[in-house]
This record gives sequence, structure tokens and C-alpha cells, in this order.
Amino acid sequence: MRVLPWACEKGGFVVPEGKYNLVDSGYANTEKFLAPYRGEHYHISQFDASTRARVHRNPRDLYNHRHAQLRNVVERTFGILKKRFKILNVATPFSYKVQCLIAMACCIIHNFIRRYQANDNIFSDEGPDEQDAENEDGVGDLVGVIEDS
Repeated sequence: MRVLPWACEKGGFVVPEGKYNLVDSGYANTEKFLAPYRGEHYHISQFDASTRARVHRNPRDLYNHRHAQLRNVVERTFGILKKRFKILNVATPFSYKVQCLIAMACCIIHNFIRRYQANDNIFSDEGPDEQDAENEDGVGDLVGVIEDS
């Protein structure tokens, strides 16, 4: 069984009311899980970055573009956390509940470092993707503080 269905069925994972989780195209688009539309552009490289005002073929294309931008931020966030906290790179023998607490503690420590340490070496190596750098709505901005949902 895949991790997400297991977490929902047996692990007690519940998406809070009014919140949504981004999922990739391997999952179904449901009330709480937002997947990209199939058969439309999806990857950032598929969108024309040469113009500041991106022209989308239809609303599904726009949705997929925004979905890809947000997913890119999430991927970079996990990359930064895994680079900073090596425990996130390995399978741990801890219970699901303890693993959630470990992830939360890592986010809290990350936020503390971001707030009180001006020169954060983790961020000197990380930056926004070239195609997201000109994004006016802030979706592609560099990941800074991690907020809870």
C-alpha cells in the first residue's frame, strides 16, 4: 500500500477543514487532495518563461501551472530540510506519531535559525528556479519560514 492511502486509512492522517494537499498525477483529484489535470502542460519547463505575462491555453493549463509552481516550492522546502536535518534522510524506527513530531521539531528549529541567524549557509546554495525567478505573485519565491497549515 502507498504511504498516503495508508496514512489516511490506518495512520489517522486527516486533512483539516478548509485545507488541501497537493498531490502528483499518481493520485486522484479528490475533495482534500489536489492533483494536476492529465493531458495538460504540467512541468515548469513546459510553460513559456520567455514572456512576463504567461499565456495559458485554458483554465486547466493555468491550474496546472500554479500547481507545478507550488509543488516546486514544496520540493525545495523538503530539500532544504533534508539538507539541514540528516534524520529526515533515513527511515527511522519511530512510530508515525513520533516521526510527525520529529518533522515538526525540524521545522521549528529551521524557523528559529532563519529568524535569528542572518547568514544561513543552507540558503546560499538554494535559490528559486530560473523559470520561477520572475514570478510576480510570489509563488516561486525562495522558501523562507515554514508555516503550519
